[in-house]
Amino acid sequence: DGQLHNGSVTVSDGAVVTYGTGISAIGTHTQTFKVTKDGMLPISGTTQVVISDHDYSVSLNNKVASSCKAAGHETDMKCSKCGAVKAGAVIPKLDHTYKNVICTVCGALEEGWTQIPKSQTYYKIDGDTIYIGGKGEIPFAAFRQNITDSIKLGSTVKKLVILDGVTSIANSVFNNCPYLTSVTIPGSVTNIGLSSFFSCKGLTSVTIPNSVTNIGEDAFNHCSSLKSITIPGSVKSIGKNAFANCTSLQSVVLQSGITSLSESMFENCTSMTSVTIPDSLKTIGTYAFFGCQSLTSITIPNSVTSLASNAFSGCTKLSQATLPCRLNYSFANGVRVTKVHVGDAVTDASKVATCTENGLTEGTHCSVCGAVLTAQEVIPAIGHAYGEFTTNNDGTHTKVCANDATHTVTENCAYGTATCEEAATCSVCGYTSG
Repeated sequence: DGQLHNGSVTVSDGAVVTYGTGISAIGTHTQTFKVTKDGMLPISGTTQVVISDHDYSVSLNNKVASSCKAAGHETDMKCSKCGAVKAGAVIPKLDHTYKNVICTVCGALEEGWTQIPKSQTYYKIDGDTIYIGGKGEIPFAAFRQNITDSIKLGSTVKKLVILDGVTSIANSVFNNCPYLTSVTIPGSVTNIGLSSFFSCKGLTSVTIPNSVTNIGEDAFNHCSSLKSITIPGSVKSIGKNAFANCTSLQSVVLQSGITSLSESMFENCTSMTSVTIPDSLKTIGTYAFFGCQSLTSITIPNSVTSLASNAFSGCTKLSQATLPCRLNYSFANGVRVTKVHVGDAVTDASKVATCTENGLTEGTHCSVCGAVLTAQEVIPAIGHAYGEFTTNNDGTHTKVCANDATHTVTENCAYGTATCEEAATCSVCGYTSG
């Protein structure tokens, strides 16, 4: 360390001090030295050299956090004795944390995904499945240009899986993709645009989540292989022809919350045999079930207040219909119609039978349509029950009905012949005169 131990040597200017072999081990060591100078005899000796351990106690405060892109390191430390610097330990590089196919830490796109231009959505093709992730809307023009028109969702791509984060399917995005057989829609989607799956003739199944509030016009029109559909109660708006011409569609379930069926919504669904309509429904539009030739019965709930003309026209096998009494709809000949009364039962008062007039029992009728619910029965007139004639002491006599004292019969007395000795007496009431 340049210092002398166990003694000292005075060195004149120009002298050279040399030491023996260098020492690096920690501890106390004996070291030889020699001092030489021109014109002077060499001086040799020994000294004790003490080498101590570093004291890395001074932080340089230069810690670097690791990220998805690079490893980091702990802060470097400096020796308080000699100033030597000890490098901080390496902090390993982090794995990416992906949400909606984007790393939440560094913003990197997940491997294998390609951005759909002018959007925050991305796609990946894996075997027969195309995945779409990201957030926001799947745009029409950019997507069709970059994916649908280039691969045409051909024989190699049969399934569509949309990942959580996507909120809207733009108009006409997947129309005329005949090889598409199944579609998975996540709970983040609120809008299915008009004609979005128009004429996807190979589509056999699709699940609409209860996040969807709008299904656009012609959204699934001409999906001729679709066999069943459940529309959740979250849907507030359904465009016309939304499921028209789905000729393989057999079963339809409309969940509670749906209030309106649009014009021609299920027109020409020729295989439909079952449809469940909720009590929340208010309106059934024109031609809503036009041409549903396999439908044999329909039950329209009491909540429906508007049933458009021709809603069930062309339902050639329809034989039974149940609907609320407020609706007047002309079904085809042969349809047995049962009307459910939705109003209150209004009481029709009873009437007591009198001597001369019939009475009636109590009955009821519907407050909405006026139809008789409980028929009133006729109680026959009870007839008169007259007592004996009594004299009025004026040449007349009267008899009174026991059932109604206001009913009386008054007649002139029927006298016999008076004599010099006896007065004429009425043979009915016994009144005498003369």
